[in-house]
Amino acid sequence: MNKTPIMPVLLCLFGISCTLSEGPDRFVKESEEGITAGYKYPGVSAAMLKVDTSATLVSITTDAMNPNGTAQEWSYKFRSSISPYVSYYYTATYVDIRYDSLSGLMTCGDARITHSWVNSNVAAGIAESQGGETFRKNNPDCAIWAGLGEPLIPNPSVWWHFTYCSRSDPSKRLNVRIDAATAIQF
Repeated sequence: MNKTPIMPVLLCLFGISCTLSEGPDRFVKESEEGITAGYKYPGVSAAMLKVDTSATLVSITTDAMNPNGTAQEWSYKFRSSISPYVSYYYTATYVDIRYDSLSGLMTCGDARITHSWVNSNVAAGIAESQGGETFRKNNPDCAIWAGLGEPLIPNPSVWWHFTYCSRSDPSKRLNVRIDAATAIQF
């Protein structure tokens, strides 16, 4: 029987911020520019298991990644493996992990991540070498969105998707996909 603590769920439903500490090393940064997606994943995963032991990772995203694969904030989505298949959302910074919300809505296009994956800094290095660096040089106002996920297709593999986009001209964009299990560009 899955026992989900109701208090964190109720607090977050009413918009009350939920912050989980990670001990004395929680203030350690991976770099001055931010943290990689994998840096806080063990803590986020542990926090998730306290809420729902059946939940598994579905995606990790940021809309403000640095070229080195770090970001000030990463969002993690988990989905329950048993009915009613609730999705849980967490946000992590180098300082804390926040339980953001939950949703009973099923989303299309993503599956539970079942493969191991390379961290964002490794995948970002590949994306940079496959056109990202050139795109940024030609578009100094570039923003980088990054997402880790596993699509709902036969024989899926987990992949990183990077979108480089000019802020002044959104029609200028570059998309790079990296196989997150093998670190090879699609």
